[in-house]
Amino acid sequence: LAWNIDLSYGASGTPLANLNVKAFCQAGDYLFLIAATEGRICVHLASDGRKIGEILPTAATGNHSGWSDINGAIRATRRANGEYLIFAEENGNGKIMMYRWLPRPAAPSGLAATVVSAARIDLNWTDNAIGESAFIIERTLGRLGSWAQLATMGANTNSYIDSNVLASTTYRYRVRASNASGDSATTN
Repeated sequence: LAWNIDLSYGASGTPLANLNVKAFCQAGDYLFLIAATEGRICVHLASDGRKIGEILPTAATGNHSGWSDINGAIRATRRANGEYLIFAEENGNGKIMMYRWLPRPAAPSGLAATVVSAARIDLNWTDNAIGESAFIIERTLGRLGSWAQLATMGANTNSYIDSNVLASTTYRYRVRASNASGDSATTN
């Protein structure tokens, strides 16, 4: 046993007190658990079991789902673009509900800045993201300056050339990945 998930979500009388996980599945980096009622899908990291969020029925179904009453009530798959398709059985209206979920991208790492000349600094980082739409590069003057967006680079990039620098000036940089679900944490 590598880890366990504590499913005692709420105290007596709270909306989550009677969460009854009916089924679960794993796809990519995540575990998806479906409750017997409400169509509530809990999302956990497969690496350590930590809960990262929930997926609920939307206005497309009147914000409602019937019971999930079979052991194989949920299936998920990760697409090449990083998006997850999640299929959940519900017997209230006799259908399979399909959810599309794109997690925030993983943060880039290993940011390195190389002074090439008095007028140029090259940045390189490791792209750890799947499904990112852009990388946002920020810069600040000195140690206490305010961060300002310097550039936006496309998906699957891992470098940037800053040719708008002044000699004998200290700069700090950070990079984050972004997609329709939000931004990752920043690099070192």
